[in-house]
Amino acid sequence: MGIMTDDDTWGYLEYANEIRENGVFFKPHWFWYIGYVLFVLAAQSVIPGLDGIILFQYVLSYCALVAVYFASINLYGKSKTAFLTCLW
Repeated sequence: MGIMTDDDTWGYLEYANEIRENGVFFKPHWFWYIGYVLFVLAAQSVIPGLDGIILFQYVLSYCALVAVYFASINLYGKSKTAFLTCLW
């Protein structure tokens, strides 16, 4: 399958690299995307390259799935329903 990239991918990576080298600074076009840029920076600080970003996205997705499971248990009170919620 490989790693899929888009036109914006290189902008995120470049901005994260600039923050690593120069510290946090304001870039008007990328201001609204600073959360994901900081996520990219954190992921690449642990594991360099795109592999770190992919691993962190899997971990974050798993944490979100666990949160949905427990929220569903609190909402419906049944573990079977929570499992089906996460499965769907």
